[in-house]
Amino acid sequence: MGRKAKKRSNFGFYLVVILAFLALGFFWYYFGHKKSLIQSVPPVEQPKQEAPVVETPAANGAKAYVMAGLNDDVKKLLVAKLLDVSPVYRELGSSAANDARAAAAETVDNYSFAFDYRGERYVVTADYSGGEHCCFGWYTFTLDAQNILKEVPSSVSMADMGGVYPEGEENLVEKNGNLYIKVVDDRFMYFCGSYQDSPMIDRYFLISNGKLTAQNEDFKDEFVKAALTDERDLEKYYNTSKTAFPDTDLPTVRCRLFTERAANYLAAGESAKAWESLDVLYGKLTPLNPYRPADSRFDTPAEIKADIISRFNGE
Repeated sequence: MGRKAKKRSNFGFYLVVILAFLALGFFWYYFGHKKSLIQSVPPVEQPKQEAPVVETPAANGAKAYVMAGLNDDVKKLLVAKLLDVSPVYRELGSSAANDARAAAAETVDNYSFAFDYRGERYVVTADYSGGEHCCFGWYTFTLDAQNILKEVPSSVSMADMGGVYPEGEENLVEKNGNLYIKVVDDRFMYFCGSYQDSPMIDRYFLISNGKLTAQNEDFKDEFVKAALTDERDLEKYYNTSKTAFPDTDLPTVRCRLFTERAANYLAAGESAKAWESLDVLYGKLTPLNPYRPADSRFDTPAEIKADIISRFNGE
């Protein structure tokens, strides 16, 4: 009988397997962990630089501008800005700071509006001197993404427009691809006596190249049309006595239309038409409002013409 084979040990095999697993684990730990350390940290998404305090409605179709809302935060910015730039509120604030802030807050609440146009947000507001019909000074600002208000320069001071306040979209006019701010030009306020019978015309400011430019000449047709309307309205007052017409103050009505007719022609650049047949028209409308009651007489056509030219030129 042969000898029985000696049983071989598996120790070496198991040792190799164990070492292999250890090596694999070390490889995974070292290189995998190292890789996680050298990976770049994902960037944190930064908030967009928008004006969060402004609420803008959806775009409005064919219009080149979009009206924008003004919430309480924007109004606070406007109040602070007006206290800084308005001579009316600065003067009031020098003696009554709380009153100045209250007055600025009231005008901002009641007489401000905003709109977006060609990548800019514009805000129009006003100060108020406190008179019964006088005076609202207009201010136009841009509002940027950091909520900084910057005053828009104007070729003619909008702060001197007088007693007519901003209304909103009614003050915006589009024409020939441009946008204008329209204000009621009340440089003839009280020219004929009462505020109600003050002659009023329009004034247009073109919004372009970061500024406002008085540009009535772009609306010549509108001014001529208004002057012709004044002429037609004047016809019913030719040689009409106060007792024959139901107006309570006929001379001031005649004066208002007479003056508006001339002012509209002047705004249209039609000075010759403004004074055409002035003496004849004056004769048909006499009496006109007495401009100099201390003299106990009515002004002559030449004196009225001089007064209209002086007011129209801002003198």
